[in-house]
Amino acid sequence: MNTNKKYFALMAICLLCVAIFTSACGSGGGKSIPADNSALYYLLAQQNANNNQQEENNQQENNQQEENNQQENNEQEDGIIEVTLDDDVLNKLGYQKEEKTYEELPGMEKKYYVLKKGEEEITSITIPATFTHENKTYKITKIGNKAFCDCSLLTNITIPDTVTAIEDGYGDESGSYGAFVGVGRFSTEETTINIPNGITKIADCAFLGSGIKTIEIPSSVTTIGVDAFSSSQLTTIEIPSNVTTIGEGAFVNCKKLTTVNISEGVTTIGADAFFHCQNLERLDIPDSVKTIGADAFKSVGNIYYTDCEELKSQTGYPSWGAYHYNEPLI
Repeated sequence: MNTNKKYFALMAICLLCVAIFTSACGSGGGKSIPADNSALYYLLAQQNANNNQQEENNQQENNQQEENNQQENNEQEDGIIEVTLDDDVLNKLGYQKEEKTYEELPGMEKKYYVLKKGEEEITSITIPATFTHENKTYKITKIGNKAFCDCSLLTNITIPDTVTAIEDGYGDESGSYGAFVGVGRFSTEETTINIPNGITKIADCAFLGSGIKTIEIPSSVTTIGVDAFSSSQLTTIEIPSNVTTIGEGAFVNCKKLTTVNISEGVTTIGADAFFHCQNLERLDIPDSVKTIGADAFKSVGNIYYTDCEELKSQTGYPSWGAYHYNEPLI
C-alpha cells in the first residue's frame, strides 16, 4: 500500500471512531449530537477514485508498452531491421570515409572524401540488400542524403532493389548535400550509378556536381527533383513517360548536355530547369507540358515546341529565356 492509501485509510479509521464516540455520547440522555459521516464518505470516495485512477494509469502504461512492442515487432519483422544507408551503416559494412582537401582556387581549399575498406581505397561499391552486424540483421531501404556525398573518386555504385527512396539533399552556406553529390568528379573513368525500379523521385540535389555522363531513369520515377542533376557531366538523358514534373534547376549548368528526350507525360518544367545548357543541340517539348517556369531554357539556343495553345496563353509567352525558338516543323 502506498503512502496516500495509508493516509486515507488512517483518516477513515479516525473519523469512524469519532462518529461512534459522538453517537454514543448522544445516547447518554444529554442533547443528541448526530454523527456527521460526510467527511468519512468523502475520504472513502476519494480513496476509491485514486484507486481507479491508478488502475487507469497502469492500463495506459500497459497499452503503451504493447504499442511499443508492436512497433518494434514491425520494425524487426522476421528479425530484420530496416535502415537508411548513412555513415553509421557504411561503418557497419566495414567502410570508412577519409577526409582530404584540394585547392579549388588559389588559397581556397575544399574537402572531399575517399571511401576506404581497411587500407584499400574503394572506387566501386555494391550495396547489399541485407547484412548482419553483431547478431542483428538489417535491410537497406533508403539512401541517406549524405551517403556518398563528395566521394569524388567513387565511380561505380550498385543499389539493391530493396531501396525504394533517396533522401532529398539541400544546400546551405557550408555547401551542397545530396546522396551522390560530386561522385566521380575527380575520376577519369566512366561513372555509373544504377537507380532501382521502385524509386519514385530523383531526389533534390541527388547528382549535383557528379561525374555521371548517362543514367537510366526507371519507369517508377514520377518526379525529377530540384537541382537533381545540376552542374553534372551528363551528356544525354531520357526522361520516361511516367515523369510528370521536372523540378527547378534540375539540369542547370549541365554544359556537356547535348541530347534530352522528354516523353509525353511531363506536365511541368520548373524555372531554370535547363538554364545554361549551352551545348544542347535540340530539345523537344511535348504537348503534355502545360507549365514552363521562368528562364527554364535561358542560354539554350535550339528549342522545338509543339503547337500548344495552353503554353501560348501563358503570360509573356514565349518568355522561357532561350535565345530563339523554332516553330513546329512541317
